[in-house]
Amino acid sequence: MAESAIAANSVLESQGKYVQILNNKLVVRVYKLDNSKTVILVDPTSTVESCLKGVCEKLNVPDAEDNYINFSLHTCLDGVTISRALEKTATMLSVQQGWEEEMKAQGVDIEAEDAPEP
Repeated sequence: MAESAIAANSVLESQGKYVQILNNKLVVRVYKLDNSKTVILVDPTSTVESCLKGVCEKLNVPDAEDNYINFSLHTCLDGVTISRALEKTATMLSVQQGWEEEMKAQGVDIEAEDAPEP
């Protein structure tokens, strides 16, 4: 779906620099090692585990319900350094809310244009 179609037909709400809610769903962008990305919408209370299942389904991973355990999500705030795998029980909303706090703790001043694109 094109961005203009999303903007015309949906309500996009930003909560801080990294958290975006689209029609009551949390926008989750998953950047892969080849720098391509997959975007999924999840309930704000969704866990990393359920998000992984959604990503696997969107990528058409065979038997996604069983094979999602072979994948993990990591935080990478600077585009280079990949953190350890996120806890599978953590909620995606709390993970995204923590990014801004982590950047501030590192002394990085984040401008609005540095936030992920919709």
